[in-house]
Amino acid sequence: MTLTKEQLQEFLKAFEHAETKPKMYITQQQADHYGITETDDSFVILKEVQMNLKVSAHVRYWEDGYISKDGINFYEDKNGEMPCRNGDVWEPIIDVRTGQILNWEIGVQARLHYKVCDEGIYTFGEKVWDGYVPDFMCPEGGGFGDYIIMNIDENGFIKKWGFE
Repeated sequence: MTLTKEQLQEFLKAFEHAETKPKMYITQQQADHYGITETDDSFVILKEVQMNLKVSAHVRYWEDGYISKDGINFYEDKNGEMPCRNGDVWEPIIDVRTGQILNWEIGVQARLHYKVCDEGIYTFGEKVWDGYVPDFMCPEGGGFGDYIIMNIDENGFIKKWGFE
């Protein structure tokens, strides 16, 4: 059931003489729809929480990544075809809730075993991992702080993903 702005205000008006007035929690999208601003103290506008991990990893050997565009045959990335590559840097944007790489080229599968050593920056909101590769970037195990090791499906989902 969708209420009009007037109906919402009428509901809140019923509490105008109450000692403590309730606040209605709404999303930014709802606030925009109803024309509600942050100055209206009857409402609390919930801000969207940043859930993306931004990676900037200097890859030493791109041929340690294998690509498949048909889902069957994998080949070494000798020609720089890996999605999210920007020069010598791999820059995926990962939704930490799902493990999906948001800027992935749909239809491409990959197996990565990238040596990064201490040349990566991993940013999640205000938290920054600088240098060593965090364990969550090695869902296939055995990264030891130096490697990104993961398998990515044709929709950009990292297999065995887990974020700490």
